Amino acid sequence: MQRCFLLLSVALAAVACGRETARPLTIGLSLDTLREERWQRDRDLFVARCEELGARVLVQAANNNEVVQNAQAEVPGTYSGTYSPEP
Repeated sequence: MQRCFLLLSVALAAVACGRETARPLTIGLSLDTLREERWQRDRDLFVARCEELGARVLVQAANNNEVVQNAQAEVPGTYSGTYSPEP
């Protein structure tokens, strides 16, 4: 869950920087579930704000499956930093 919020924060910060690029920024958002109103509302607010700032958002729900959610977040060749999970 903390990883999700960290990724969302980084994504919003990248969009907010207003960097001019040849192509629009695409952000992937993987949520644990969309069955709860809270996550539906968060998704809608996040997508709306990103689109206002010129980004495209791809949303996926993992249906309460941690393995699926991690797989959705792992796209080979798209992350240039390092990630170390907390122990």
